[in-house]
Amino acid sequence: MATSAQQPMTFVDVPSDLFGTLTVPDEAVLEFPGGILGFEKCRYFIMVEAQLPGFFWLQSTERASLLFLLANPFSQVDDYELEVDEEIEEEFGASDPEDVRVMAIVTLPRNAEEEATMNLQGPLLINMATRRAIQLVLSDERWGCRHALASEPLSTAL
Repeated sequence: MATSAQQPMTFVDVPSDLFGTLTVPDEAVLEFPGGILGFEKCRYFIMVEAQLPGFFWLQSTERASLLFLLANPFSQVDDYELEVDEEIEEEFGASDPEDVRVMAIVTLPRNAEEEATMNLQGPLLINMATRRAIQLVLSDERWGCRHALASEPLSTAL
């Protein structure tokens, strides 16, 4: 019985204005085929755990200055929900719901009087198995793009 030769792991260097240069395995790179709203030309990103549990940095591999802070909306908003239509599910290739992470982009305040908010209207769906991701635009009027972060997360589990 023949065994297939294992491919050596390859790495990519990701320049970051916040982190310096990060060296990550190729398979850590996420592809957003349509980009992120406002940044459609940047399609490749990596996720870096933030110091706060349940938060991540989404760093562009193509622009060192482009990164987003992400939060799990389900740990921030008790009744948050979203519906994904069949066409998007097929395009996204999510066969197992356990493979999918839903994240919201966080906007940090410019000064101490403002509060951090997150975009619940444009969540990111990340298929951890295929490393493909998309940004949805929800028509549900309950979810805006400036929803206050919880002062105490409901949970930190993903």
